[in-house]
Amino acid sequence: MLIKETFKINEESSRQLERKIIVQEQEIIPLYDGPHLIKGIRNNMLTKNLVWEVNDEILVAKWDDIVEAYVNDSACGELRALYKITDLHVIPDKIPKMKVAYATQVLSHSMASTIKLLVESGNW
Repeated sequence: MLIKETFKINEESSRQLERKIIVQEQEIIPLYDGPHLIKGIRNNMLTKNLVWEVNDEILVAKWDDIVEAYVNDSACGELRALYKITDLHVIPDKIPKMKVAYATQVLSHSMASTIKLLVESGNW
């Protein structure tokens, strides 16, 4: 309903349509909570694949990729790259779904680097 009202206001004023939310002539500025968005992405990845397209190539990220990276890294013993990652981060039945810290750690640069290294080394 808010979007319809905004479209109507923009049409009536003959302004170029802008991505604004207006309620009772007041502009609403949405604020986003980055860490909780990451938690939401993690929670969705537990049951769904993340699919996107880059240069006409379909790419898919699966939670199983993260589990596989964790398992491969765990086999390295004390020389793990993902030394902060535990079962609580990656095993779906053990993940505390409301813990933002677990989500940000598992969807981190370290995880991405480890997955990339495993792929490039042929261990994937």
